[in-house]
Amino acid sequence: MNDYTADIQKLYIAYFGRPADPNGLAFWEAQAARDGNVAAVAKAFTTSPEYQALYAGRTNAQIVDAIYVNLLARHAEPAGLQYWVGRLDSNALEVSSLVIAIMSAAQNSETIADRLAMSNKVAAALQFTASVDTAAEINAYSTNAGAAIAKTWLAGVTDSASSLAAATASQDSTISRVVASTLPPEEVPPAPRPITFTLTTGADTFTGDSENDRFVVAAGTLNAGDALNGGGGYDVLSVTASGQTLAGTLTSIEEIRLVDGGTFSAAASALGKMAFGHMDTKDTADVTLIIDVASSATFDLSGVTAGQEGAAGSRIRAVYTNVATSALNVTLSGLGDTFTGSANADIIHGGAGDDVITGGDGNDTIEGGTGADNLNGGDGDDVFVGFDGQDFVNGGTGTNTLRLTATSADLNTANDAQLVLVQQVDASTAAVGVTVNLSSQSEGISVFGSAQADVLQGGAGNDQLSGGAGDDTFVGFEGADTIDGGTGTNTLRLTATSASLNASVNGALVNLQRVDASTAAAGVTVNLSAHSPGFTVTGSAHDDFLSGSAGNDVLMGGDGNDLLVGGPGADTLIGGDGADTYAYDANTEGGDIIENFGAGDKVALRGGQFSGINQADHIKAISGANAYNGGFGYSFDGGAYALIYTDTATGKTSLIIDDNGNDTSGGYTVLVSEFKTAIVGPVPGDIQIVP
Repeated sequence: MNDYTADIQKLYIAYFGRPADPNGLAFWEAQAARDGNVAAVAKAFTTSPEYQALYAGRTNAQIVDAIYVNLLARHAEPAGLQYWVGRLDSNALEVSSLVIAIMSAAQNSETIADRLAMSNKVAAALQFTASVDTAAEINAYSTNAGAAIAKTWLAGVTDSASSLAAATASQDSTISRVVASTLPPEEVPPAPRPITFTLTTGADTFTGDSENDRFVVAAGTLNAGDALNGGGGYDVLSVTASGQTLAGTLTSIEEIRLVDGGTFSAAASALGKMAFGHMDTKDTADVTLIIDVASSATFDLSGVTAGQEGAAGSRIRAVYTNVATSALNVTLSGLGDTFTGSANADIIHGGAGDDVITGGDGNDTIEGGTGADNLNGGDGDDVFVGFDGQDFVNGGTGTNTLRLTATSADLNTANDAQLVLVQQVDASTAAVGVTVNLSSQSEGISVFGSAQADVLQGGAGNDQLSGGAGDDTFVGFEGADTIDGGTGTNTLRLTATSASLNASVNGALVNLQRVDASTAAAGVTVNLSAHSPGFTVTGSAHDDFLSGSAGNDVLMGGDGNDLLVGGPGADTLIGGDGADTYAYDANTEGGDIIENFGAGDKVALRGGQFSGINQADHIKAISGANAYNGGFGYSFDGGAYALIYTDTATGKTSLIIDDNGNDTSGGYTVLVSEFKTAIVGPVPGDIQIVP
């Protein structure tokens, strides 16, 4: 086998409708390896005796259609047939180029059926060729009779998984028939053949052989006394009458195939692990399978799955009867089930289909499984496990919880109608950090993160977000939200001004250390003045207004011309690049540190307590070694002053307000305890009195 094996098999299938013979495959693999492609191989096939025998005298339309049937298991559609015939008639393409083009088009087709048909045929052909591995088999397959048997076998492979499974199951018997076709009549062993059994109204006992057998059920013919054994192969029970009950004892039957549009019933105990499929008809109506669970409080039908699909748009749906009235612990089938629980605390696991599950009155636990499920809690405090696909969850009355053990990308993109009357999203048991994004939800929801680093985002309602352990990130702040970061270093991330955050009350932000707006596309306003804990606030690269809490804050403006108000605590203010303003008013107790004071930066003194400071001559820069003790060595005229004071003993520069010009009486306030690592200044002109 080399890089060209699959493409050479496609050529054998397209031209001749059969798998490659081992010797031919090896020869053409070497040819393709030398050429670096299969173009010469495709051209050589058109000169072979087998090609001439098959296509001599055929029109271009017949040749194109035969290639479609061989390779894609269907006739050419009118538009495609017209196109390819036109290319051949005009000599724009040779047949060899046409075959390669159709192979490539099927491989990249948006029509999944073509891709699956070609892929299934190639898979079957590869296995068949590999299994022809004795001298007797190789010699027999080189004959016309042997090739014809293989061609018939491969023609049964289509786009369905069941057709490939059937071909795989019958491969060995097919090779046996190939060998038998070359033996003298007296040496030919009796070959097993597929058997069709037609059930009667009596008690039937039928046993198939190693082939793909078929059991045909008409109205009233499948009864409790029937015993059907498929034997080897891929065996099908074909039910051709609506209203039939699937009874009897079924052994080694791989698929139950039902007529589209019908209604059927079965006892759960009789189903086992069955695959169901549609009859291949033009009817697009759904099949309904009524499953009698015989009042069992516990049952598992997870192995009952949908097999081969029939007409486009049709599907099998399962509904349940005789459901127990006691508390249930059930696992539904994979058909797409409709199930209603009891009035007790049920545990209901959906399957792979699109389920409709209603919990009933108790405190139920419902898991939809994969598929687009419609889950209804009913009364009681219900728990919904996971959120997969296009689910719709309606909690009903009570306090209802959606439990996550990992991030659900489907939940994070769900619209508002997909999550209704669910009060809690609980990821506390997740083993790794989760991302929960409820930005499309309008109801207020309590969200509980894991013990790891989570990313939690509420919606338009009044959400309660709890991070738990780990360094958590909360995204945005809408409505009257509350955030409890839990342990760790936790961050509120803003991409724009949040009016709701600025209006929030003390206690709305608990165990939250950081507010980060560094990724905002425009300047932001962050006002935490109503809050008591200290925060580290990071502004954007634009013009921001940052107002701290009553605690000891760190405010970082970033780029842009920022306005920073520290508040009552001993704050650290870092304007960053740009012409920044550090504002003080009646709510400011002082003792702040301003870092990297630079050109264009200002200190604004706002409000009545600073009104006695004359801008012209009551703002002075002085120095000394007094360290705020025993006076500053400056003669005052009795008025209020703002002093930029450099302590020569420590080298620190401070901003000091003297309310009465008598510093020796202790009548001063240290607004800025240090201009730390100042780039330029400050100088008296950098201090502004703002009414």
